[in-house]
Amino acid sequence: MRNFQAITRQYELKKFLDSPQGTLYFVPFAPGLPHLLVRHFDGNWSRALIGPFVDFIGTTQRWIEAHHALQSLVRIDQPLEVGCDFIARRHHYYHVSLSSYDSGKVEPPPQLASLRECLRTALTTPGEGRIAVIHTVLSRSILEPTDKTFWKSVEQRFVVVEPSMTTGELEKWARFTRPSS
Repeated sequence: MRNFQAITRQYELKKFLDSPQGTLYFVPFAPGLPHLLVRHFDGNWSRALIGPFVDFIGTTQRWIEAHHALQSLVRIDQPLEVGCDFIARRHHYYHVSLSSYDSGKVEPPPQLASLRECLRTALTTPGEGRIAVIHTVLSRSILEPTDKTFWKSVEQRFVVVEPSMTTGELEKWARFTRPSS
């Protein structure tokens, strides 16, 4: 498992933006190079939270897949590489997100109403523990304005590039995933 310095050397990463969760970097555009965003876990999200975060993303995607109506409307972007102090994911290029639709600046695709209705239906089944965290984070990532969820016309569904998760929720998830002693 490589570290942030190694991926920075390989792709000559450039700083994209500061974030409380950790600084985001991008691979400068050049033929043959991948379109990546790399989150360096150098903020409120410590390196110890990388495993729980990756587990949350995968578990949440499987939860979506178990709700067949949602599966065709949304997906959670999965990491392309997990390092000891970073996560690399696809760098999507989009200008319109849920925040744009909710502000009234842009007409949403008709699938947004279906997605939100299907999610609300799926959330009527109460969840405890890990499921409660999934419910809370998906609600924020889909039902509320966010710049991290967008419509991908090629796929004909929404993509959550990074779930809208608080540090407290991630730490709670980490407690659920720790092996009991």
